Amino acid sequence: MVARASLDGPPAELIAAFRTMGFAYLDNHGVSVDLQKNLERVAGDFFARPLDYKLKFAMKNSGRAWRGFFPVGGELTSGKPDQKEGFYFGVDHLPTHRLAGQPTFGQNPWPNPEMRAVVTEYMNEMKRVATQLMSKIAEGLGLEREYFAKAFTAEPTEFFRIFGYPKHDSTGDEWGVREHTDMGFLTILKQDESGGLEAKDVNGKWVPIPPLPNTFVLNIGDMLEFWTGGVLRSTPHRVRNPAKAERFSYPYFFDPGWTASLKPIAPEKLKQFPKANRVDKRWDDLDLHALRSTYGEFVWNKISKVFPDLA
Repeated sequence: MVARASLDGPPAELIAAFRTMGFAYLDNHGVSVDLQKNLERVAGDFFARPLDYKLKFAMKNSGRAWRGFFPVGGELTSGKPDQKEGFYFGVDHLPTHRLAGQPTFGQNPWPNPEMRAVVTEYMNEMKRVATQLMSKIAEGLGLEREYFAKAFTAEPTEFFRIFGYPKHDSTGDEWGVREHTDMGFLTILKQDESGGLEAKDVNGKWVPIPPLPNTFVLNIGDMLEFWTGGVLRSTPHRVRNPAKAERFSYPYFFDPGWTASLKPIAPEKLKQFPKANRVDKRWDDLDLHALRSTYGEFVWNKISKVFPDLA
């Protein structure tokens, strides 16, 4: 059972929801319905275009900036092509940015001014929500409210995706995305009414996470599990499209700064929380708690497996 939490609710409510499943529905987020509808409209307009038009904005044209469109089968999970197409966005960085030239830093290949305006406004709203949640998570763990803000450095890493899952052909590969965990701190997902998202509970059972009106789905990423030493768990999840039409989803990823050092919270600060149990080994066999690098190094290693051509 996936619990619900509110952006204006007590921090303990959010931690309890995450401790149960690693996923939660978020109510009272304050993101306008009109903005969400505008996002759906500009996404639908773009993905309805012919493939040759969409390929004008292909990710390969952005190089290591990791921005733009990829066609169905263009992204891998566990080495196998996913049955989805998508458009990757990030914060637009000027060429004079201090990390210009580093992976994921650059500018978005905007198809039109309206998409730029809508996506930028939506990402700003997601950052507002994520920043509030980050403080709430810290407080719920008994830490100072700014603990993670300081750990992130001054500039968190933000990724936003629009994914389109084609109508499933019963004779083909059913997986829009195979089992995986998200690599960052926190994911805020807007999904359409199609359904198809599933998460693995602590007993190894796959649980559906159906859409609920005007809520977002929150889930923990690998970095939050790493930082908390396993007190909070990055839950494996997967997606297939059960609908008789294309399915859309809109995940926003709020992650540490690119140069943030991977240093876990001192265990004595979290001693009131037992570690979350995991009945099976990780989907990728990674020993997450042995990491000793920067967040950027961790992410680039992941990207090189998801999009080998960009590496």
